Amino acid sequence: MEMTSFQRVIVLGDPKLGKEVKDSLTNYGFDPTFVEIDLAEDGSKSLFKPLALKGGLGDFSLLMAGKTGYFEEKAAFVLICLSPVYGRDPQTLEARMSFEEFLDYNLEGIKEIAVLDPSNGKVLPSVWGPVMDKLLSMDLTKTKVSVVASQIKVAGDGLERKYRMLREQGVVFYKPDEASYVYEHGITIRFRDHILGKDIELKPELLVTLDQPIIPQHYKSLFEILRIEIDGHSYPQDDNVLRFPYYTNRKGVFVVSPLPEFLSKESIGQLISGICLEFKRLFHEMKNCSSKTTIEYNQSQCAYCLTCFRVCPHGAILFDSKPNFLPLACEECGICVANCPGEALKLVQLKYDELLYNIKESIQRGFTTAILACKRNYGAIAELIGNSFDPSRKRPYVFEIPCAGYVNENLLLRMAAMGGLEKITIVGCKEGNCRTSKGTLRGEMACGAVERLLNSLRIESPILAFFKLSSQDHIGLRELMGQV
Repeated sequence: MEMTSFQRVIVLGDPKLGKEVKDSLTNYGFDPTFVEIDLAEDGSKSLFKPLALKGGLGDFSLLMAGKTGYFEEKAAFVLICLSPVYGRDPQTLEARMSFEEFLDYNLEGIKEIAVLDPSNGKVLPSVWGPVMDKLLSMDLTKTKVSVVASQIKVAGDGLERKYRMLREQGVVFYKPDEASYVYEHGITIRFRDHILGKDIELKPELLVTLDQPIIPQHYKSLFEILRIEIDGHSYPQDDNVLRFPYYTNRKGVFVVSPLPEFLSKESIGQLISGICLEFKRLFHEMKNCSSKTTIEYNQSQCAYCLTCFRVCPHGAILFDSKPNFLPLACEECGICVANCPGEALKLVQLKYDELLYNIKESIQRGFTTAILACKRNYGAIAELIGNSFDPSRKRPYVFEIPCAGYVNENLLLRMAAMGGLEKITIVGCKEGNCRTSKGTLRGEMACGAVERLLNSLRIESPILAFFKLSSQDHIGLRELMGQV
């Protein structure tokens, strides 16, 4: 790829933020094209309405409809600029005091405070930082503080250090399964802490519920058009602990979404600096793997059904009389291979026959339980279990697969037909913890379908199980070990 094409970037979305981003990219030597998108039904608000984003990393093509016809814009990268609403999600609990009110509030004389994250771990570090600073500024010997949050993202901004300082000064951090609160002559918070394993009830004098950036719902249609996976809040990659940029399931497509207080020219410059470094990293990746083959295709077995094109979560397949696989965009998850009805595709890095051969060898060595773990979780599980056979302990054998979505009904039935396996466990990522979130869903569906089939045939062995795990989830690892 020539450097001139590498420098081309499509910037689309919010006009205020988009133009700031375009100017900053120009200053860094890139050639950006800003497209103010129109999400209105009548097409009255701006010039262009996106129709599709074809291609992949290094060769994107954005198709648009305008008032005078159809247009196409090509670029190596795509930036989507959003301006989120900064406030409480209407689906979450109504706050007694909001995050912004808490930062300006005089806490003198308050004896007990509870800080509640009602979003189940989706509050960003940009919110936790000011909250922790406010708590550290208090005299914690005079005020009891409890923090109720299932997950706190402490990466960056010195948050881990602040978190430790608060714990050392007596702040109690609870990890609830699900928290609720009611007004009963004051505030009562009830939840079950899954670390302590007991029910907790707090009656703070002051309750603070944390806000988070909320993406307006009309952006949901844009993400659907561009084939970008989103969470329940219409936000891509909710588990990304960094503010800038947000990675998406399509390599080379980023979401720029700063909070309102960061919308200064200085912060935009810092944001674009990080994005440009990522562009350069991807450019070197493009040069090194442009001729790489990730999927083997057998045209004689192809039914031309477009299934591979539809199920690919990364936009790495183009269909022009036959499927064309884009190695730069391909994440080698194997979802297209698992769903091909004609078995016309094979994943180069791990073919099904190779995996089944390795499983058969483990059975011959005495292992009766097989764990198929996605590449994000394989390392932690293999390190904990080890693959050495001990006849006194029925340890499972752990196999690495590219993604839970690589598991299909055919693979599981062939494993069950081998004989010798008492249990098969598939381990995929939790929602929001992987770029291929639909892989976990597809793997779980395949596991459930085969389990129902075996039950209908009254076949008791092997037992099938599906487990969702997030990286560095030590509690989840212990639960997995208890099951296998």
